Amino acid sequence: MGITPLVAGQLKLDLTGLSDDANLEVYDKNRTLLSTSTNLGATPEALQQSLTSIAGSPYFVRVFAAPGKETNYTLNYSFTPEKIITPSTSGLQYIDLALGAGATPQTGQTVKVQYTGILTNGTQFDSSRDRNQPFSFRIGLGQVIQGWEEGISTMKVGGRRQLIIPAALGYGAQGTRGIPPNATLIFDVEVLEIS
Repeated sequence: MGITPLVAGQLKLDLTGLSDDANLEVYDKNRTLLSTSTNLGATPEALQQSLTSIAGSPYFVRVFAAPGKETNYTLNYSFTPEKIITPSTSGLQYIDLALGAGATPQTGQTVKVQYTGILTNGTQFDSSRDRNQPFSFRIGLGQVIQGWEEGISTMKVGGRRQLIIPAALGYGAQGTRGIPPNATLIFDVEVLEIS
């Protein structure tokens, strides 16, 4: 089972129906083992695991049992974010990871950012960080998608924000290269400079 949380938080797995000898492993996106729990069915309470992901990094949960045992379990889970998701009237949502300091950008000013963009399934489609090349644009002049204009306009230098952008504020029904039609976009954006 794959889980792609939008922010850091607590994963809670419902263990109802697991046999006494069922075991569970949780892996991060690099398939690094984070935790192993054994004899889950003998433990009536749910299992909680802290996930420190940002920008929608996927986690993977594997349930297994002793050889010859039934292993086709269905796990129900809930996820509680550690950060507050702020909604706007436009449909944009954002999560402040760091607030930064100073003034917010004014129309026509140049904003330099580092960013990573992913789809809701955890697929990364772009990253200035991977290129080690910050991206600059002039705010309020339509040089970037509407979700960026709105979401970055209230940020300060040193601020880092996760933008959850509905398709209407992104690439809409047409999509674009690497982004399917009607896709919700998740950007992890850090403001480096305003000039």
